[in-house]
Amino acid sequence: MTTLRLQVNHTAGTMDVSWSFVGSTPTDCVVDANATVYTLEATVPDIIGTFTTFVLKAFAVSGAGTFTFYVNGQMPSGQDAADIFQAASMVAVFYPA
Repeated sequence: MTTLRLQVNHTAGTMDVSWSFVGSTPTDCVVDANATVYTLEATVPDIIGTFTTFVLKAFAVSGAGTFTFYVNGQMPSGQDAADIFQAASMVAVFYPA
């Protein structure tokens, strides 16, 4: 499970959309049932807001060992230089079959 804190500089009249992912590569950004979508509608007044989102994804692995996973994100609408990922944390658990 991943917790991700976003700072969004929202401008009224523009919809802000942020997608968050957990992936096995730094470019793994597949919009599927495991992605988290955060939206600020265009009708929201101007704000700089901090929001927390969660991403949960299961990965099949061949056995115990060292694996690397990434917290990735995209902002396809409303992005500007003040939009940032402030912090992220991830907990990974191996369940042997």
